[in-house]
Amino acid sequence: MPCKIDCNECDLEKRFEDCVTAHKRAKEHEARRGDHFVTLYDPPPG
Repeated sequence: MPCKIDCNECDLEKRFEDCVTAHKRAKEHEARRGDHFVTLYDPPPG
């Protein structure tokens, strides 16, 4: 199932074919940038 991630602090916005990969990438981004929060959309809007 496709998913999308979107960061509240930077221009990170990506779509993935599966939610497992999307969740992994979101957590990696948050770990590298402690003040960023990534939202996971399942399924992605629009």
